[in-house]
Amino acid sequence: MSTEQQQQKQFVKNTQKPSDDSELWAVADGWKISQQTGLTYTSLDDIFKTQNDHQFHDALVKQLNGKIKQSLDIGLGYLFVASYSQNGKALVYAYDPSRKEDADKRASYNKPQEPQQKLETVPEAANQPPPQQQNKQSEFIKIIRDSIEVEADDEQGITELEKAGLYEIPVVYVGTNNYGYFHPETGKKMYKYGRVVLKRITEE
Repeated sequence: MSTEQQQQKQFVKNTQKPSDDSELWAVADGWKISQQTGLTYTSLDDIFKTQNDHQFHDALVKQLNGKIKQSLDIGLGYLFVASYSQNGKALVYAYDPSRKEDADKRASYNKPQEPQQKLETVPEAANQPPPQQQNKQSEFIKIIRDSIEVEADDEQGITELEKAGLYEIPVVYVGTNNYGYFHPETGKKMYKYGRVVLKRITEE
């Protein structure tokens, strides 16, 4: 029973929090006071950030990535340091100004390793989908449906075709020099309107 009581006491001590009137509550939720170190800390995710005001959070992220090598003083009477815990969680510590040396030392330990690890894993994931996509594309061909010629200056005719769900067919499907071409007999500029649809190729 005594061991159980000790665990309960330890649990209670670990959930100690700063006083309700502490300035810390103005910048984050979830503040706790560590029984072992006496340091006040919270999760980086609990730091407040709004659309217009996220400079403090951004600075902590830079600090975590090793870009800022000293503690942050934002005028609340504490020095803030973002650091990874032993289990890899991003935490923010609030140091008393009298412990500036300790705070700066903790900030200087952060190294920009995380982005490099991400870069190593991304190419592997990126290299796998394209072959699947190519296989899917090779199962279909694009064909033209409802192909209609219309004069380039026939605005009403073009409007009606667009209302019917047809649109200008690109050169790659039509074989003309551009979207518009000149009729060999009348010499008038023409467009081809229609639908480009996918047709599955079935192997027999």
